[in-house]
Amino acid sequence: MDLKNLAAILDPTAPDARDFIIQLSPEGDEELRLTYGAARARIAGLARGLLKRGLMRGEAVAIVATNSADYLLLYMATMAAGLVSVPVNHKLPRETVAHIMKDSRVKFAVADSKRAPLVRELVPTLAIEQLASLRAVPNLQLWRPGDPLEVAASWTAALQRKDGPTALVFTRQKLPPLQRATKGDLQKVLRGAYTLVEAQGEPELVIVATGSELPASQAALQFLDAGLRARTRLVSMPCVERFLEWPGDEQRKLLPHDTKTKLVAVEAAGGLDWYRIVGDGLMVGIDRFGASAPDKALAEAYGMTPQKIAGRISEWLSQGARTNTKG
Repeated sequence: MDLKNLAAILDPTAPDARDFIIQLSPEGDEELRLTYGAARARIAGLARGLLKRGLMRGEAVAIVATNSADYLLLYMATMAAGLVSVPVNHKLPRETVAHIMKDSRVKFAVADSKRAPLVRELVPTLAIEQLASLRAVPNLQLWRPGDPLEVAASWTAALQRKDGPTALVFTRQKLPPLQRATKGDLQKVLRGAYTLVEAQGEPELVIVATGSELPASQAALQFLDAGLRARTRLVSMPCVERFLEWPGDEQRKLLPHDTKTKLVAVEAAGGLDWYRIVGDGLMVGIDRFGASAPDKALAEAYGMTPQKIAGRISEWLSQGARTNTKG
């Protein structure tokens, strides 16, 4: 297939029965033979699939794969959908691939199975400041689930809600399962917040976590002083907006605002919106621009590993952490 004839396959007047041949090797000894009609049908299907992902005309799509018939058909599908194709040489160094994707403002990437892990690390994700921006939108509920039960609850909430929009923000990383003392209760999760780990007696410390930071926060408990760990409550808050709809006394029962309880919020994002939850408490988050790297490397660099979360909490407490007595 000569490059100058690429546009011909998108021409609806071209005969469907005409042969469309894609050479799979420079020597021409391998080829994929289709009719124009069959090729157009495959391209149209791919184009519809791209647009169903929420892509808009003019946005960039990266293709990270070896040269193949599927590569060429996908390339033409991006044109058919009005998208900008960004072919990426998979042999380039990882840093170069990251620069290409960032410089091209790639919104979506397609890769074969061998290169999918690289793409998952490099495709731009929701910027950390956008979480706070979304939570500031009137009447919008934002869900960040931290395990399969919370995913089910977030979808249930979105489908059942009739009085406003819902945003679902999922992680791409593989998360370790949460350790639940009892069977998970979907109805409790649907309320937007619940106790995942209960303290022995009245809590001295309450940690509020959400999304992919929830497993890390649960793992961080083991790195706290044993006495403090026993007096620590871990709260999962997949939907802040639903929690804020609770009556004030119910909110304070879950997150005590008194002279002895310290409150901590954990989210890998800018934390300004969390101070309405923890008041004068500690926000363990990220206050600088993000980066592209494997998730474990990013967690280490930004202080979001279990050990570093526990370390930041312990340091804060040792420096005379303030309680929150605000109403």
